[in-house]
Order: sequence, then C-alpha cells, then structure tokens
Amino acid sequence: MVFECVLSQRQFEEFRTRLRGRVNLDEDNIRFYALSTRAIGQVETWGSGPPVTQAPTSIVV
Repeated sequence: MVFECVLSQRQFEEFRTRLRGRVNLDEDNIRFYALSTRAIGQVETWGSGPPVTQAPTSIVV
C-alpha cells in the first residue's frame, strides 16, 4: 500500500509519532521519501484531487 498525504512539518511530526505506536517492525515496513521540487514537478496524476506542488512545504507520505 502507498499513501499520499500533504502535511505541514508539525502534522508530519505528529503523524510519525502516532505511527510509532502502531507499527510492528517485525512485520511492517514504513518508508518516507523526501521529494525535491524537481521530483514533485515530474509527478503524473490522473483523476481528481489536488496536485502536490509546494515543495518543500508539502510533505508526501
């Protein structure tokens, strides 16, 4: 599964803190990828929903 979230830095830190209490590191694998402005500009989206275009203020999880 992959999830995309647009979060402020504060929301991202809270999200990570809450995840720590729910993740089973023996079974789960969680990855966070930092996206540069260039990488975000190359994201292709289909369908509805807001595009992520404000790096580095947006965090994609």
